[in-house]
Amino acid sequence: MKNRQNKKRDCRLDSTAFQTSIVCGLLHKVGHEKRFEKMIDGKHGIKLRKLAFYDVEIPLDDKRYNKAVNLLKPFLCGILDKGFSILPFKKFIEKKLNKHGLRILRVSGKFKTQPRHPLNYCGFAPLLLDEKYLNFKFMGQDVYTPEQKANLIRLRTFETKGYKPIINGKPTDENLLIKDEDLI
Repeated sequence: MKNRQNKKRDCRLDSTAFQTSIVCGLLHKVGHEKRFEKMIDGKHGIKLRKLAFYDVEIPLDDKRYNKAVNLLKPFLCGILDKGFSILPFKKFIEKKLNKHGLRILRVSGKFKTQPRHPLNYCGFAPLLLDEKYLNFKFMGQDVYTPEQKANLIRLRTFETKGYKPIINGKPTDENLLIKDEDLI
């Protein structure tokens, strides 16, 4: 009996147990998943876990959050995002997902992507955000610091500081770009 109690005490949660993840789909040509994994895994604290979809773990500290999300922004594609948005019974599905701490993300097309990015045609689209630990307390303490909570809320819209897509070989401020629909 004492052995069992000692095992329970030794089972401690580490900091990675509460890392925020984004479930993302990748619609791609055969072989593009290896390029995606090589270019993203381990950069700016991002960790990949692979099932049928990708689970992208985003660090929430200010130092790495902006770099990590800005690394993903240049090649977002809206095909899976658009397909996800026309699901029948969407309100019912969203309500069920919210019960489990998941939020449907709709971020594709909200900012300029890089036209010549090597992962541009891999079909990367963030679909779900796991935010079940946003207000969670572990042993009486908040799991996230106020800084991490703020970045988790910003992750809902992929809001970052310092994002400059590379257009014609130069980092360009997004505010200076003219939107396609304004050119008509």
